[in-house]
Amino acid sequence: MLKNKKILFASHTLMNGPFVVGSHHLARELSKQNDVIHLSSPVTPLHFAKWKDKVTNYKLKRSLRNQRVKINDNLIDIVPFSLIPWKMSRHFFNSSKLNYTCSTMIPGIKSDIFQHVDVLILDQPSFIGIESIINPKITIYRPTDLYTDMEDDEVIRKAEALIMNNADALIGTSEPVLNKIRLLNKKIPRQLIENGVEFEHFNTYRPEPKDYAHIKGPKAVYMGAIDKRLDMNAIFELARGIPELNLILIGPYEEKDIRLIRYEKNIFLFGTREYRDLPGYLQAADIGLLPLSDHPSNQGRSPMKLYEYAASGIPVVAKKTTELERRKDNFISIYSDYKELINTVKRLLDDASLESNVIKEEARKYSWENRALLLSEFIEGLNKL
Repeated sequence: MLKNKKILFASHTLMNGPFVVGSHHLARELSKQNDVIHLSSPVTPLHFAKWKDKVTNYKLKRSLRNQRVKINDNLIDIVPFSLIPWKMSRHFFNSSKLNYTCSTMIPGIKSDIFQHVDVLILDQPSFIGIESIINPKITIYRPTDLYTDMEDDEVIRKAEALIMNNADALIGTSEPVLNKIRLLNKKIPRQLIENGVEFEHFNTYRPEPKDYAHIKGPKAVYMGAIDKRLDMNAIFELARGIPELNLILIGPYEEKDIRLIRYEKNIFLFGTREYRDLPGYLQAADIGLLPLSDHPSNQGRSPMKLYEYAASGIPVVAKKTTELERRKDNFISIYSDYKELINTVKRLLDDASLESNVIKEEARKYSWENRALLLSEFIEGLNKL
């Protein structure tokens, strides 16, 4: 395990907010024996237009006060402020390779807190250029999605190409991501380290949430963003195909994304729930759902929710992707079409042969502690520290 190093995560999502992502877990694990800074995407003047939004307001307050939130004795989370949003800076970058979002950040990336970094782990392409200014001993690019496909943005591809040109190593959270990004620089070392699960958080028993009190019968739950990467037709067909099944959707959504299912009596839209409360919602359900749409970026997904479902002791039904087929996890049942989805859910509701404790043990090997150990061993193997 890495020890006594200074590690900087340049990521997309702030800590202590409504979303918990892989960089948060890895930062916490590595901070047990290292000094770690977690830097999330900057707040910009554009955010003032959304100041009434709870999360945006929280980010604005933190960035304008230059607050450095101490997560633990060795881990600091920073939400910077930048004068120039990436939406504007990307045009300059496209023509000049200069990223003014980074260069106008407060605190500046030349400030003392960002000096003498041993390891930079970069997973947000819009931080392009930070690696050249900080000049760490090791720069690792850790893409968590097929960003170009996700955003349908050629500028992101150019940013990734430049990052890879400057990087010392590549970590992919799925095989499709690793294989596609490695083409940008085949010379550097690479490693597949899938996303993991905070095992004890989801494994530890929680009482059934009050939200479930009026919902009788079997429950299938989906948690995560409700957007273009979720197949709402699959949710609709499942609700119609098994009317006695209650479908629980937990996560943020916009009205335009739920029109198809809004009036289905056995679909319950709970909106966002706190991360600390999620285990109770999963443990009291019968099945975890991952109905991916055909959006091209889904082929590179490494969903944390798969193992959060499993650590809670429930089997998973997921849309087939090359990545999920490769993993061959016994607790995941894969479907190709809506008929197979309905039949698979019916089978799992009737079949109790896959025991909760067996599912949990399958998930344990994906604990973030194990993921961080793999990451540490990979970094130490680079022989640059």
